[in-house]
Amino acid sequence: MLFRPGRILGALTGVLLLLVALALEVVGCNEAIRPAQWPELRHGHEVKELRVLPRSSKEMADLNPEDIVRICRKVGLSDEQILKLGTDLYNALRSSGAAVIAQGSETRAIFRVSGNHVFVRTPFKGSFVYDFARGQFGLL
Repeated sequence: MLFRPGRILGALTGVLLLLVALALEVVGCNEAIRPAQWPELRHGHEVKELRVLPRSSKEMADLNPEDIVRICRKVGLSDEQILKLGTDLYNALRSSGAAVIAQGSETRAIFRVSGNHVFVRTPFKGSFVYDFARGQFGLL
């Protein structure tokens, strides 16, 4: 007997597994699988993203990147959010002296420069002051 049912079934199973693996790779390469978007951040079909909004103040500060990272971590931003928002926060404090991080219409943090200090107020982490001349935090 030239054809054995066990061999044919084994060959078909192998081919099927190969086709499934190829299909999964093609789907992944075409970005058909996308990361989850959190439903609690949705309003209708829009995702509320964090954004930095410059505000005007009398004093400005040219902070270094380490200062921005320290402040953002104290506010509770993730590393990904710091990468996304850090430059905008730096530019806002350097050119305007104050900024707000907002999510939709909700304010997540308020920043204001005064002398060698950045005053920060958040609804979840409280209020604090950052002395950028010394690189230290204090409480209000």
